[in-house]
Amino acid sequence: MIDACPPIFVGGTGRSGTTIMGKYLNSHQSVVTPVHENKLIVEDGGLRSLIDNLSAGYEYKSNHNAIRNFIEWANTLRSYGFRNTPVNLAYRAANRAIMKVTGKRIPPAKAARALPFLAFSLVGNGERYGLDHYDRCLSDFLGKVIGATDTHGIVDTEGLLKPVYSPSTTDRAKLLDWARQFLTALNAKALEAAGAARWCDDSPLNARYAAFLHEMYPSAKLVHMVRDPRDVAASYMGKSWASRDLELTLDRLRGHYAELASVEARLPDSFFRTVRLEGFTSDFENRSGELCRFLGIDPEGFDGSVSFEASSFGRWKETFSERERALVEHYLQPACERYGYSSRRPATFGPVAAGSGRASARPSPDCSGAGVVSAATSRRASRQSEQPAAAGHLRP
Repeated sequence: MIDACPPIFVGGTGRSGTTIMGKYLNSHQSVVTPVHENKLIVEDGGLRSLIDNLSAGYEYKSNHNAIRNFIEWANTLRSYGFRNTPVNLAYRAANRAIMKVTGKRIPPAKAARALPFLAFSLVGNGERYGLDHYDRCLSDFLGKVIGATDTHGIVDTEGLLKPVYSPSTTDRAKLLDWARQFLTALNAKALEAAGAARWCDDSPLNARYAAFLHEMYPSAKLVHMVRDPRDVAASYMGKSWASRDLELTLDRLRGHYAELASVEARLPDSFFRTVRLEGFTSDFENRSGELCRFLGIDPEGFDGSVSFEASSFGRWKETFSERERALVEHYLQPACERYGYSSRRPATFGPVAAGSGRASARPSPDCSGAGVVSAATSRRASRQSEQPAAAGHLRP
């Protein structure tokens, strides 16, 4: 069978609860989350990109670039820190010394910005799997995908390409099968060590590329985590991977939410389930039971080591100024309504009072929403949000 023991995927926007849900599922006796966010599956440069590019048909340079990009991405994810070994050894030694004195590490973003000409990775998936195991699984997979390697190379528009890779096939079904075999082998040791039957991955982009995951694992389950979009925006502030420009961040989030709604509308309820973090937390026993029924796991199988906290709910009201709150609701109102965090009225902007630096606005009230949302309910909300907007209202 393609997926006799189908995996579980968790996804959503960043800061929506994907990490805590991944930890929660990892605390179940039949599930293991081998690494936090395996970015080798759906992110650009990973399996999805490789398969999409190769299965588009034969074109030698495009095929070569797809394979080369996958190899480079896999090497980036191999270990945490700088790719330059001497620099990385010095970086880790400095971290250990500073940790002994201050109890803190050098912020990774600060290290990466200090030496922008050196490749740096915030993720060390290979180290978590074990470098020998990671390298061996990759080598076996690439041995199937690569049909020929021209070690002499060619000189083309961009200069010397060396080596040049050619795929053994562009057949999508075969490539998907090899990808499944690769992930099965990669996660086998973690499954055995945990005595688990199914593995879980909690990369946020799993939700965005859920159609690819459903194609690769038709019997898998995807848990789409949703948190009040306004709180998500507040959590983005100050993160190294998010823009410092609030409006740019909000515009990106608006586009992301619109894309997620489109993805969900195309997938079956048996595969894709939306879970609102606030509702799951406030009605934990019932919502957890519903989730377990969806996933097909025993609700009594959790070890109790992971709990959900409500301390950060509504933080957007304190994080943002009055004018910023109006901006947040301006951009995120459609997403709030789609997922049950409805405003009583759309945010409006008034003139900025002289010397105040703040716009006159009415921030909308907070709404926690329910816990588990059926895809049909979310799709109805999506269709409603896509109706022509009245004058003065905003659309994604």
